[in-house]
Amino acid sequence: MQDWGNYLLGEYKSSDIGINNCKLKAGCFYSEHNHETAERKYKIRHMPIVLHHKPQDKSGRNAKIYK
Repeated sequence: MQDWGNYLLGEYKSSDIGINNCKLKAGCFYSEHNHETAERKYKIRHMPIVLHHKPQDKSGRNAKIYK
């Protein structure tokens, strides 16, 4: 998450970005930007999410639909 925060700081220098740690959960943070077209500040909560799929059932591998 630290790398992602550093990326945001480098990528959005012109939008007056600010980054603050999340008080609710360690490992999360908030970024606050000025919206480019609406010219209003908005706040985004960034949190890591693991997307993992490891099926245990192998019975469907030989189904007719996959042949």
